[in-house]
Amino acid sequence: MLRGAATHIDSQTRPFDKKKIIETLRIRDLAAELHLEVHPKDNFVLRLQSDAGENFATISITSNSTERKITINSVAAPLPGAPGSPVDLNIFLDGSVLEVFANRTTSLTARIYDAPKSPLRLKFENDADPASLDVWEMTPISTDRLTGSLCSPTRTTAPSHRKISKPA
Repeated sequence: MLRGAATHIDSQTRPFDKKKIIETLRIRDLAAELHLEVHPKDNFVLRLQSDAGENFATISITSNSTERKITINSVAAPLPGAPGSPVDLNIFLDGSVLEVFANRTTSLTARIYDAPKSPLRLKFENDADPASLDVWEMTPISTDRLTGSLCSPTRTTAPSHRKISKPA
C-alpha cells in the first residue's frame, strides 16, 4: 500500500483548527499525495518549504482579465477556466519529481534536485485558504530514489552515489 497516514481539512473544520493543522503538517521523505480545492480571489501561491524556510517548490495560479496559468517553479501552462473560479489540485511528490494535475485538464511535472534539509511544510500565501485539503504520507516508490531519504530525521550523512562503469 502506498498511502500512509492522512490529514483532512474541509469546510466544517474551524478556522483555528485549520490553521493549526496546516502549521503542524509535515511531508517526510519527499513522498506525499495532496488533494486540495482552492477558490482564488486573485493569485494563489502554495510553497513547499523546509522548517528553515528553504523553498523546495512553489505552485502558483495567476490570473488576469483574460487568462490564468499554473506554474511550478519556472514551468508554466495555461489553466482553462474563468479567473477566480475554483481550482482542484492533485499533487504527487516522490523524491525529485513533483506532478500537479489541475482541474483534470492541465498537468505539469517538475524535477527538483535541491533537496531540503528537513521535512517540508505547506505555506499558503496571498490569503490563500484551501476550501478542502487532504494529505497522505506516501511510501516512496523505491528505496533507491534519486534523492534517497534526505529528509529523514535519522539521516546524518550525505547520500552515496554509485559509479556506473561502461561494459568492456
